Amino acid sequence: MQLVVRAGKRNEPKARLGLAELTSNLLVKGTARRNAAALVKAIEAVAGTIAVDVSYEAAFASCSALARNLGTCASLLSEIVTVPTFPAKELEDMRAALVAGVRSRAKNPRQWANLHLQHLLWGDNHVRGWAETEGSLASITRDDVVTWHKTWFTPGNAMLVVAGDVELAQLRPQLERAFGLWRKSVTAPAPKYPAPALPPVRVRLVDQPGAALTQLRVGLRGISHDDPRFFESLVWNHALGASGAARLPRALRAAGAAVTAAESTFDRNADQGSIVISAAARSSEALAAVQLLLAETSKVAKEGLTVAEVAAAITAISGSYLTRFESAADLTSSLVGAELHGFGEQYLQNFGVRLAQVTPASAKEAAEQLLDLNRSVVVLVGDAKDLEPQLTKLGWRFEKVKITDALSPATEAPATDVPPAQVAAARKTIEAAIKAKGGEARLRAIKALHLAGGGQTVIDNTPMQVQIRRWFVLPDRLRVDVEIDPPGDDPPATIQIGVDGDTGWQRSPEGLQDIPADALSSVEFERWREPELVLLEARAASVPLAPLPEVSIDGKPHTVVRVSSPFGIDLILAFDKQTMLLRRMTYTIADETNVDEFSGYRDIGGIKVAHKRVSTAGGRTTTVELSKVEISPKIDLSIFKRP
Repeated sequence: MQLVVRAGKRNEPKARLGLAELTSNLLVKGTARRNAAALVKAIEAVAGTIAVDVSYEAAFASCSALARNLGTCASLLSEIVTVPTFPAKELEDMRAALVAGVRSRAKNPRQWANLHLQHLLWGDNHVRGWAETEGSLASITRDDVVTWHKTWFTPGNAMLVVAGDVELAQLRPQLERAFGLWRKSVTAPAPKYPAPALPPVRVRLVDQPGAALTQLRVGLRGISHDDPRFFESLVWNHALGASGAARLPRALRAAGAAVTAAESTFDRNADQGSIVISAAARSSEALAAVQLLLAETSKVAKEGLTVAEVAAAITAISGSYLTRFESAADLTSSLVGAELHGFGEQYLQNFGVRLAQVTPASAKEAAEQLLDLNRSVVVLVGDAKDLEPQLTKLGWRFEKVKITDALSPATEAPATDVPPAQVAAARKTIEAAIKAKGGEARLRAIKALHLAGGGQTVIDNTPMQVQIRRWFVLPDRLRVDVEIDPPGDDPPATIQIGVDGDTGWQRSPEGLQDIPADALSSVEFERWREPELVLLEARAASVPLAPLPEVSIDGKPHTVVRVSSPFGIDLILAFDKQTMLLRRMTYTIADETNVDEFSGYRDIGGIKVAHKRVSTAGGRTTTVELSKVEISPKIDLSIFKRP
């Protein structure tokens, strides 16, 4: 089972390179229901595996297990994709791992050659020319991770592929249970990058003093997967450099050149990619090797392939393609690739037929169009003292950079600071709301709360009676009891949640269980946004505020302030302009927007408390009238302990 989100490295902002990989890797490091260890335990209990990955154009979450454990896979995939918590410690650990990868790249001339080739070919303003750095990774905040996930991980931007011994009748209800609450939302359009003009100097020498070998790269702009020349390109590329018996390695061996790993490849993405010819040679023979690579490539473009070469390529590619269907995981991957590029399963069925239609003439026509060396770029990574004389002797114009130089200038994130005058206006609104609520002194004197009430909750148009009791002892004890009376003859269901400091528990008809430590952050957010206390939280100097445009609620104007909580979740607070009492609170978690509305204010010990509360989220609306409100009552602390 594989869930694919159509967002990868091409969807990263330039100032936050590495964000896609960091976000994707963190999916399995904690959710609202389980921490990383609990996720591992859950999948190991069914002898399965769960993994995440990210590519240039997509993020992948995969689960493999026996068919009878399909429900576990569906549940876990839904969990890591829809309600990840991105724990701060895990984020820092993952960032450190990615930074270590960047540092190791500095010692890997092969990687540097690939990066410089893409940069020279596409430039500073195209995503293919970018590469993450220590600086870009260091600049990524948890808010960036949360926002990137919220932006791209939406149902309309995802697809789920399941392969195995399973019937649709069995599959559908399990998927509906797992993903049914993943609410639709608008997906941002994917960024587009027009291909820039090629640079005037198309040879780059990257100086690596003391290097005995030189990494050689020749690059051209290629095709997208849906290009009509795609199958012809598979054939000419296979014959040119996709195996040890291909033309490039044979030509270099015949010339006696000390060259390793000569090959050719091309990108197979939904957008235009690159064609890359690569090899490594002794620095003393580097330019002679480059000339051989260019000559053999030009020969394929001008003369084409023999009938035998075309037949051999078709046979080899067809045989390799058939191995993609040997296991359920292989089949899933193939289906994903086809669907990701808009082809559907017919592409898989007809692949061999279309490949067999390639002829020497059609392969030559495609190669001639794509392998135009007048539009190529060349990169050499090696010791400049050995390479510069060779370049000068050939009369090639080149640019020289150090292997320690940055690939491109550092990019600063767009300024997001709110002008001081606007911050001051927002703080003035919060101060006025605190005064209207009852004043700072009374609010700070609150030591505990006890609220009780009843009403109705409507889930997917089904009304049910509900009774709620809530106890809160500052700073870190919370207890919520909810009794739901469904329609018909079904008995009432009771759900209890208790939090005592850094531990928590939940009891429901399914039993009693602990709340994972990582999931407690969601409970902490609930405590933080408590309507009777949130104004003091918002007043803290460390909490970013910003005024938003006024809104009309029930025909009355309301002042709006955005409050950025320390949990990476923004609260949008709307205050009645006449009374300055809180009328509406809006926030979004895991792509689900929650709206809480408050009315029916009454004075309780000098503090205005809303006695009518309406909460809406997804397909659920709950209306509650408070029948009991106690401020700073004496509460038995044992009610917060795990039963």
